[in-house]
Amino acid sequence: VFMGILGKSFAPKLAPLIAKLESTGAVPPELQPHLDEIKNPTGEIAAVLGQSAAGGLVGGSIGKLSDAILLPLAYAINSVTQNVILNESQYMTLWLRGVISSEEFEEKMSFLGHNTGDVAQLKELTQIRLDPNTISKLWLRNKTKWEHLWKDLADSGVDPDRIIALQEAAFSNPSPQDVVFFMGKEAFEEDSVTRYGLDAEFDRLDLSWFERAGVKEDLAKLYWRSHWQHPAFREMTTLLHRGEITPDDMSDWYRLVEIPPHWRDKLTSISWDLPNRIELRMMARFGLVDKEFLVEQLKNVGLREDFRDIAADMMLVMGIRTDLSTRYSKGWLDAAGVREEINKSGLSDDIGSRLFQWIVKNTGTDRVEKERDLTK
Repeated sequence: VFMGILGKSFAPKLAPLIAKLESTGAVPPELQPHLDEIKNPTGEIAAVLGQSAAGGLVGGSIGKLSDAILLPLAYAINSVTQNVILNESQYMTLWLRGVISSEEFEEKMSFLGHNTGDVAQLKELTQIRLDPNTISKLWLRNKTKWEHLWKDLADSGVDPDRIIALQEAAFSNPSPQDVVFFMGKEAFEEDSVTRYGLDAEFDRLDLSWFERAGVKEDLAKLYWRSHWQHPAFREMTTLLHRGEITPDDMSDWYRLVEIPPHWRDKLTSISWDLPNRIELRMMARFGLVDKEFLVEQLKNVGLREDFRDIAADMMLVMGIRTDLSTRYSKGWLDAAGVREEINKSGLSDDIGSRLFQWIVKNTGTDRVEKERDLTK
């Protein structure tokens, strides 16, 4: 009966706490029946549960109150006795930095309750292990010397298969740009390698330098094939003009040095020389070309458009003036014949008219005097 009364007396006092617990929605289903019993006691068990809960709450509160009251006293006493010591980690740091000796470190660890075996193991734990990247770089530089460093990874929990994988990953792998570069330089095409001698002198290389850079021999060969400098455009076109190479060789060279197809025929075309202005004047002088041809060739040699027509007229006048004057003076052409020849040349109307007048006027006087001489 007493326990039942005790349980009922605890119930209203603990009800707010239980309500707060239930409001979280996280009360385990196994606990809920016990909370229900405390809220609505049906027997002696409620008194037991209620007493435990209340004791825990009150005891905890008293403990916190004791801390608040007694901690200042504890600090005051410690400041007098100064018997608080550092922990293991702090002593290890001091030892590593040389602030305390190995003997002092061992003494402090002994005081903290560690035996000699523990101290040796604690010292081992202070030793830093290198990271995979650093180990890989050192190993590539000298495998024999630095092979033992892979144990650092084992000490860090890396299993043997993964260590082998990291060793493979230490070697260089070509970037996508490198692959394009190799393709462009024909490094993958054995026919081109043989034709151009791209493997020449590879057997004379010290491949240890490649290995130190993390480059395996098969990849080193691709880099070597791609390093050659091929003749420049000017040298290649000179070879073509002199018959040292064929147009097919020229086409292969464009591909070798990565000139896009759009430009290849055009570049070959401009490699050939064109008649210069002196040669064009000589052609005009001997009546070998007309004005249309001269204008087109002046364009090809780079004369600006607004000068081509008048330059072609000048070349034609220099060429045909002497010829027409001579034929007219000898009577092989009359004035109408001179006019017809000038029209056929394609001279501009104004220039043609001036040339006709010059020939007929200047040559005419000379012609009449010669005819008079014939009658004497």
